Amino acid sequence: MITPVNTATALLVELARGPGYGLDLIERVRVHGGGRIKLRQGVVYPTLRDLLRRKLLRSWSITTPGSGRPRTYFDLTPSGLALAQALRDTLTGFAAKTAPHRPTTAQLRVMGERLFECGEVSEAALWLRRAGKGAGH
Repeated sequence: MITPVNTATALLVELARGPGYGLDLIERVRVHGGGRIKLRQGVVYPTLRDLLRRKLLRSWSITTPGSGRPRTYFDLTPSGLALAQALRDTLTGFAAKTAPHRPTTAQLRVMGERLFECGEVSEAALWLRRAGKGAGH
């Protein structure tokens, strides 16, 4: 199963673990996502460029002997790290098995009463609307 996830979010959260290059990041996201998150190169590289433009990442290139082509590595800037941590906290909250701020029984009762009152108000508003249309307004 492939889990839908925003590519930028996945990359930022993964880069919080440490720097990496495109294909490395794709594999790391797949592994850390338990195989449920699969990013495509055709989306990852434009997203990395966008994150660079937004100054959330910094990059540098290294040419390894025999490879011929430089490999571009990416790392988070301080603002990128702050955003990545906030995103990770949000995702962790969504993934939690129990809601961190579960309403009490009293709060649930008050919510139910408010919903009932809203229903009564809506019903009265509809009645007035119908009555107004019947009076030629």
